[in-house]
Amino acid sequence: MTSTLEQQQTEDCNNNNNNNQTMMSPTMTTTMVTVEFHDDTDGSVTTVQVPEGTKIIQAARQANVYIPTLCHHPRLTPVGKCGLCVVSVEGGPTPTQLACTTTVCRRDGGSAPNNNDDEDDDHHHSMRVHVHGPVLNGLADAALRRNLDRSSWTNPTPQRFAAHNNDLAPCGTLELEDLAAWVRHEMVDVSSNAISYDPSLCIGCSRCVRACDQLQGMKVLEAPLPLSSGSTATVGIATAPPCMTTRAGRVLKETDCISCGQCTVFCPTGAIKEVDHTPQVMRALSDPDRVVVLQTAPSVRVTISEMFGEDPGAWSEQKLVGAAKACGFHFVFDTNMTADLTIMEEANELLHRIDIAQNGTEHERKKSPLPMFTSCCPGWINLVEQSYPELIPHLSTCRSPMGMLSSVIRHHWWPKQLRMNEETHEAHDSFVSWPRTKKGHSFRKRSSRKLVLQQENEELKSRVANLEAKLAMANDTETSLDEIDQSKLYVVAVMPCTAKKDEMARDQLRMLDGKPETDAVLTVREFGRLMELRGVAKREDPYSSKNIPELMYDNPFGDSTGAAIIFGVTGGVMEAALRTAADVLSGKDIQRVKYEGVRGMAGIKEATVQLGRKNEIDLSVAVCHQMRNVREFLAQIEAGEKTYHFVEVMTCPGGCIGGGGLPQSRDPNILVKRVSKIYSLDERNVIRKSHQNKAVSSLYFDLLGKPLSHLSHQLLHTSYYPRPRKPPIALKAPTQAVATVMDSDSSNSVCIVFGTQSGTAAQAAKEIKVELLHFIGRSKAQPEPEVRIVAGNAMSPERLLSMLNGALATIFVTSTFGEGEFPETMLKLYEYLESCGDQDFSGRFAVFGLGSSMYAAGDQFNQAARMLDKRLGEIGGSRIIEVGLGDDQAAELYRGELDKFMEKLEPKLFGQSAGASFIDPPEPLYRISLAAGSHGRHFRPVPPNYHFVTLQLAKSMVSEGYHRPASMFSFSLANTGLKYDVGDHLAVLPRNPEIAVNKILALYAPAIEKTQLLSVEAVDHFSTSPFPSTLTAGEMLEQYLDLCARPSRGFFKQLYLFATTAESRAKLRVLFDRENPNVSQDAFELYTGTHTYVDVLCDFAKDSLPPFEYLLSMIPTICPRLYSIASSPLGAAEDQLDLLVVSNKWKDAAKQERVGLATQYLFGAEVGERVAVQIKTGILQPPANPETPVLMFGLGTGVAPFRGFLQHRQALKRNGAKLGPATLYVGFRHEMNDYYLQHNYQTWIEEGVLTAVRPVFSHDSLKEWGGKLYFISDLIAEHPEDMFNALIHHDEAEGKHKSDVHVYYCGPAMGIPETIQTAMEGALASTGMVSVCGSCSCSCLPRIGRDLSSSPPSYSVFRHKNRPTCSWNVWSMSKIASTPSAFRHRLPRFCDARSMCFYIQEALAQFHQYLFKRSLLFRAWFRHKQYRKKSQLVYREETQQCRITFLFYSSSPFVESLGVSVGSIWRLFVADLFGGGRDFEGCFRIIINIASLVVVNLWH
Repeated sequence: MTSTLEQQQTEDCNNNNNNNQTMMSPTMTTTMVTVEFHDDTDGSVTTVQVPEGTKIIQAARQANVYIPTLCHHPRLTPVGKCGLCVVSVEGGPTPTQLACTTTVCRRDGGSAPNNNDDEDDDHHHSMRVHVHGPVLNGLADAALRRNLDRSSWTNPTPQRFAAHNNDLAPCGTLELEDLAAWVRHEMVDVSSNAISYDPSLCIGCSRCVRACDQLQGMKVLEAPLPLSSGSTATVGIATAPPCMTTRAGRVLKETDCISCGQCTVFCPTGAIKEVDHTPQVMRALSDPDRVVVLQTAPSVRVTISEMFGEDPGAWSEQKLVGAAKACGFHFVFDTNMTADLTIMEEANELLHRIDIAQNGTEHERKKSPLPMFTSCCPGWINLVEQSYPELIPHLSTCRSPMGMLSSVIRHHWWPKQLRMNEETHEAHDSFVSWPRTKKGHSFRKRSSRKLVLQQENEELKSRVANLEAKLAMANDTETSLDEIDQSKLYVVAVMPCTAKKDEMARDQLRMLDGKPETDAVLTVREFGRLMELRGVAKREDPYSSKNIPELMYDNPFGDSTGAAIIFGVTGGVMEAALRTAADVLSGKDIQRVKYEGVRGMAGIKEATVQLGRKNEIDLSVAVCHQMRNVREFLAQIEAGEKTYHFVEVMTCPGGCIGGGGLPQSRDPNILVKRVSKIYSLDERNVIRKSHQNKAVSSLYFDLLGKPLSHLSHQLLHTSYYPRPRKPPIALKAPTQAVATVMDSDSSNSVCIVFGTQSGTAAQAAKEIKVELLHFIGRSKAQPEPEVRIVAGNAMSPERLLSMLNGALATIFVTSTFGEGEFPETMLKLYEYLESCGDQDFSGRFAVFGLGSSMYAAGDQFNQAARMLDKRLGEIGGSRIIEVGLGDDQAAELYRGELDKFMEKLEPKLFGQSAGASFIDPPEPLYRISLAAGSHGRHFRPVPPNYHFVTLQLAKSMVSEGYHRPASMFSFSLANTGLKYDVGDHLAVLPRNPEIAVNKILALYAPAIEKTQLLSVEAVDHFSTSPFPSTLTAGEMLEQYLDLCARPSRGFFKQLYLFATTAESRAKLRVLFDRENPNVSQDAFELYTGTHTYVDVLCDFAKDSLPPFEYLLSMIPTICPRLYSIASSPLGAAEDQLDLLVVSNKWKDAAKQERVGLATQYLFGAEVGERVAVQIKTGILQPPANPETPVLMFGLGTGVAPFRGFLQHRQALKRNGAKLGPATLYVGFRHEMNDYYLQHNYQTWIEEGVLTAVRPVFSHDSLKEWGGKLYFISDLIAEHPEDMFNALIHHDEAEGKHKSDVHVYYCGPAMGIPETIQTAMEGALASTGMVSVCGSCSCSCLPRIGRDLSSSPPSYSVFRHKNRPTCSWNVWSMSKIASTPSAFRHRLPRFCDARSMCFYIQEALAQFHQYLFKRSLLFRAWFRHKQYRKKSQLVYREETQQCRITFLFYSSSPFVESLGVSVGSIWRLFVADLFGGGRDFEGCFRIIINIASLVVVNLWH
């Protein structure tokens, strides 16, 4: 056996070698191909020419380009087994390839080269291969770990293999060790100037993620998901990484990271830390030809002691200087000196801006606007340049104190030292040697040196004065200070901030030779490590620091003030500036130096300070620290809520004393202790005002002249520019660059603004964009318009309207929610439009609405869209076409009307297209790129705006074997932060069945794998992506794309663009073409009646399969399903929520059983599974007063909200509350099969929670009723006295009958509520207490008492629907309440003229009161009808009578009985009132006039 294997291996090897020799044989005609290896890590390009057919990995070795591999060997046949040699070939069939199995080939498909055209020859004979980079290295790392995990060792690491080196590789060293070391090195993220990340050290504790999110609000980092029980923490293709990642898998440099370093403060392992400058500083200290200068920030003197286990401030600043000198620094300067200098420059800049604001030109005010923001915090500067470039003009141009001191050292102090060295005869060696002179080693005898220095003292002073004079001449000349030789000077800064490493690398702070003015920045942590390396102190030895000498800062930069010290705390810069400003503006030395208004740890502090000789100047200032607070603060300024003159911003909590480069501490009060120490140092300082610093005065006298002088601007000021972050690295570059939000121009753009409640309108907006892009391509419009999607609440209404005014056109897409209301994402915009004037909107617009024709009778069908369309026209908009009204009751849902809407709209926008020809598909709406690593099945990011809850229990509510399953699902809300109120809804986001997902993956295998990690980014920066930034391919298909929905015509139209055969195109055209008379319009209905998106893709996969990233544009996303919550937070178990759900099943046209997507998901879920949900505010709210009578109607699972009602009442009862009567009518099919909650009703009745339950079983009485179903309306007609008792009761206390019952309905919306209302009226009439008047055909209540006769019953009916739509997998629910028309046949009508007159008089008096006292509330009620708003629930009782009055007036029989003329006038008034009239006083006068006509007509 062994010999056979050896023989076979030898033959394979020989065959392989023969093949290579044949390929390389000079006798054969070979085509040489140029291969370009692009290293995505450093951007380098390496070129090599190899024969066509060479493996990529062989070409890489010839080019000395390293590609990792385990399974490949040059003497063996490649098998592509390990997966490490992953590369990306531009134009390749898949995003990635294996280098060992992919051959080098020409990119022209094999055609002969054109030797006559050099350019064409180069083009056709080159091949671009991308290697390394974060994406490819991540895939290689995952493959390596997967290979190691296959081993049987318990610790499958490279070190484990190295430990068994003698056993495993006796013939040589292990390749695995070198490979693992390379992969680890490549995986360390060193892209940032300030922060590095080594994932091999990460333990997944998520501290850094929480610091980035909770403290700073930046959300740059993402945490690993917790492992499920029983899982092991491994890394590879089939499991989740145990380490932190950035969003979208980007390197830190390409994220929104501002280098604040808060993540490094909390990391326990050092996985994420500052970029270490200690080695280069050590090299500089060891260089005998360099002078190394150190500067220290204010907070360093307080925090350096923490590095050695001591309390904050335990070291004096003299001890800090002594430690620096002991480390080898030649000079140690105090950054506090330039902090005082910063105040001088910044204060004068502020006064200059205030003067410009009062007296300057428009151009000057635009260039130097107010408020002015401080600029000494580099993290804040990073944020502005990356995310808020519009604030750049507001930034102070002053450099930070570190930048100022480095500049002054290099361009003022260092030239003086060089001149002194040149003029001193004793320094015959190099100048840099004398600072190193030790005791007993002088240039000459000490006595001789002393004598020489005394003799030349006067001459030296003269020469130095001449040098200073020459430097001062730079104020009037263009002589560059950077011409001085800086090569022997090395400037180091010790700072509390990691972002200072970013600052030192800024182009604006570099010298002419490109080198930075600050050579290195050490954090306090690095400085502590440097002291250990230099043997100055040891952290493990607390006594080692006792021997450090105490020395003074070196002159001339050693003097400072208390004002400079407080730069280290939030509010310190502001307070220092106010101290100086107060003295300057008053002309005297003010003793007050404390400004309590800007002190403290509050995130945002505001103050108005009175300055001047007579306090005539009111200076409005603000102080903000910690990035989360900063973003909130900037939003307030953008909204115009705040105005200031001067604003201080610090990135870190507490300012510099909470910086990212400070020692880690587990003391929760560490910031307070540091702040206290800073202020104590300030109080002990003799000089506490910056302008009193003599060193600063001397610098102005000797060099700068005055603040804001020309030389000051050259040395002490800087500039800023926008630096938007780059998009994530994609394997295939997009065909068109996307402009950033700030740089984009809306003048040639079509904006689609959508308002959605459940996601359907967002999907419609996406379909409109795709259709517009198709049409634009056909019309060949030049310049090509841009199409943007933006949510109605994506930005402030003012900013959105401003953008829309400049757009080519705007398409508004809105659903109608509830009882004719606007959805949440459109409501704020509409309310703003209500407040706009007649000419505030000048753009062209079109409106498309989504609604249900079931509500046409109540005038609620697409009411939001119609109101929006009307209002846009009223405020000056130009309507392009009439409003489109989509109907979810139609066979194609809203899409049929949308197609007609687009057919009218597109020619008016872009002119006639070039016909029905189709072109290449437009750019997809989302970009997909491979992210580093891969995840297993348990990796499941939370969908945006959702929360995960855990399924605790699923209990069947029907008899065993019943064909309509129904269950009570209980979910745990523990640790989710979710809260709900009784009557609210739960929006459940279902998941596709796994079989459908696997079908799609099989179509795209092997390019797309289920566990492959993808990054998703919206192409349109204005739109909001419904996908997480990073997720697996399997999760995308299972949780987000609605694979099992009924396909739309638009989907077939897009699929047509990818068809490669005439046969497929013909089949697809039949399914979407409406205009072709030869095409049967029934084909679409028949096909889509039995096919889902999955089925269609499988049918056309052979020649019409679109690229994977296009699926996100072509297939709609899954919409959440709304369910009434069947529990109360008061009555249910703690943190528990219940749903009552019935399975939605039906048979399609092919007699195949279909199941709704949501119910299939819920009924198939296992206990313990996480479900993505949202809490939605409901309409069915119980009365605020528990004594109010309640009448409820629940059909089937419509009893769910009333279970919550009764649990709520039960809890109130047990707490001693008095309850009013409550009657429940329920309707089911069979008493023995689906009588939900049967055993609960009796318990509630016994406890006094429920007065009576009236069940109806529609299918159990077929024989009794002759085959007719028995409904609730039949029960009411059979027992009218029960209904009368539920509606009207006798109040013993007041001795009269009352009817203040609240009526609720939950069930199917069409037809049934109307039959119940009719049955209720009939029940009241049949009791004998009501007479019927033939003259007006209306039932009337008798005048039992004056109160009852003068005020009709005020019961409210809230209706609610819960039904399946025509789409198989959609179980939708919406909420409505009764409209005015719903009340019309429910209220009493009086035929007695005397009673009518009295009633009108009473009603008008009541309306007069509400008109003038609650006009705003009245407007909100009739204009917006926000019934579901909890904030207005308290007003329902107060406005009840007012509503009844006007609903009575609008009663059709009553108005018609007055005659045509009066009725017409009345209808106009009612239409104006309900349709948007705003003149309430005029309306009231109309009411008086009409009321007079009413009384006259009735009298006669």
